Amino acid sequence: GGTHCTLFPEQMARSRLVDYVVAGEGEDHILEIARRISNCEKGGSKIYSKKILDIEKLPPVNYSLDKNIETFITSKITDKVYGHERVKHPMRWIPFETSRGCPSECTFCIDVVVGDTKYRKKSAGKVLEEMAAVVGKYNITHVKFIDDNFVVNIKRFQAIAQGILDRGLDITWDCECRCDYFRENMLNDDILQLAKRSGLVEITLGIES
Repeated sequence: GGTHCTLFPEQMARSRLVDYVVAGEGEDHILEIARRISNCEKGGSKIYSKKILDIEKLPPVNYSLDKNIETFITSKITDKVYGHERVKHPMRWIPFETSRGCPSECTFCIDVVVGDTKYRKKSAGKVLEEMAAVVGKYNITHVKFIDDNFVVNIKRFQAIAQGILDRGLDITWDCECRCDYFRENMLNDDILQLAKRSGLVEITLGIES
């Protein structure tokens, strides 16, 4: 799976080292692959074609499937957020996805190359419910939103920030967005202040030309 398999599935399938090739998103495909392996099925296509999934319907990520999850949670983040004065130490962090794709067509972005320009999101309520469960279960102090562009829907962004405060989640968090979202009808001063109160400590910017 991954970007190379998505762009060149036939090339990957020709390799004798590859049993299955998954293009695009893999949550559905991995279940079918597991079934084939369990049933000792031979033959058939090695390639699983690209699918666009409804991420609102996907189950929450089961982090406990990783037997070394505690080692991961306590590992050091390799960006500047680690040294921010508001970030608690020892830091306990987790990557958290709430949306996929981005409607913009920046020439440098891999989303454009692989055709992932349809923005799909989890509702703010689903995000808050799943995040609160993970934060509580693993005593998380920092959430790293790994969405391609977390701020596409500003009302959802605002609802998530307010929901973090309403639920009393004592965390810091960071995300990614476009430079041109810093304007009156998007990331204005009021919304940025709300996000900061809810724990936002860093926004990583895509530098569009």
